Parts: sequence; structure tokens; C-alpha cells
Amino acid sequence: MIKKVRIVGAGLIGTSIGLRLKAAGIAVEIVDIDTKVMKLAADLVKSEAITEPDLIIVTVPVSVNQQICIEQLNNNPNSIVCDFASVKSDLLLKVKDLSDNPENFFSLHPMAGREVSGAENARADLFAGRAWIGISDSFKNEKNKKMALELVAISGGTLYWLNSKEHDEVVAKISHLPQILSSVIASLLEN
Repeated sequence: MIKKVRIVGAGLIGTSIGLRLKAAGIAVEIVDIDTKVMKLAADLVKSEAITEPDLIIVTVPVSVNQQICIEQLNNNPNSIVCDFASVKSDLLLKVKDLSDNPENFFSLHPMAGREVSGAENARADLFAGRAWIGISDSFKNEKNKKMALELVAISGGTLYWLNSKEHDEVVAKISHLPQILSSVIASLLEN
């Protein structure tokens, strides 16, 4: 059962999951390297200092996701670490090769967001009714799988399973679709 969560990354996604977890009665600590952003998010989620979190959720930009996941795994050997990034394949290899505790890691990708970013736009219901992708090849034990199922249930989402390669291919196609459609529409308008 999830009782204490640390969220690393105080943007829209991190603050939104923090709000949802806090509403469910879970102790939440939110941290970020940007102290101004962290203060706002901490005020919103009523952040509290936590030692030995059950779960550490990483919601940082893809450019630093691997580094932060590995740091959290190595610095918190008794905690489970989960990332929410949109790119997975290389991350799993790095966690396996560079982490002291790769069995304490799993990866999810909530398919949620907004047209605006930042903690000030966070919503506790951001994940309600949304699909979450569980990265099947990131799960090394049943404890992690139960924790993922509990987290998604608390959020009000539905969990679907893909391996890291399938996930990255699907997300790449989805992210390119708006550009393709806008290019087709623009070419029709030119005629």
C-alpha cells in the first residue's frame, strides 16, 4: 500500500499527481531544482518532508530523466522509483547497467497533459479517465506491479501494457500525427 511518495519534478504532471495523491490521503513531498517552481508546487500539494518514501515518482524532462532515475535508485535503496517519461527503451538499459537497485524500478507513461504547463495549471483530476501505459519489460517483481496498479487506480486511470519498444514506436507515431495533419491541411489551403 502506498503511504509516502516523493515526487521529483514540480511541473504540471508532478504537481497534478501530487494533488491527486494528497486528496487520497497519501503523504506527499515534491522537490525540484528550481526553488521558485518547487515552492509553488509544495504550497499547492501541501508538501511535507518524507524520509524513506514507499514510492519516488520522477516527472522531469526527458533530457535529465535517466540521470534522475538512477540517482534516486542509488540514493534510496529501500524505495521504489517510477518514471513518467515519454521515451523508455534506452532508459531501461541505463537503469539496468548503472543502478545499484534496478529491481526497485518500474516505468509508466500517463497519457495526459494540458495545453498549458507548470504547477500553476495542475489539476487533481488530470489523470481521471486517462490511459496509462505500463512498460511491461520494466517490471521485475510482483510488488512493483501491485504498486503501479494502485497508483493508476488512485489516479482514476486505466492501465494498458506495452513493452518499451512498442511504447516508443506508438508514442512516436502519435506525436507526429498533428504535424502530418496540419501539413496536409495547409497544402489543401494553398490550392
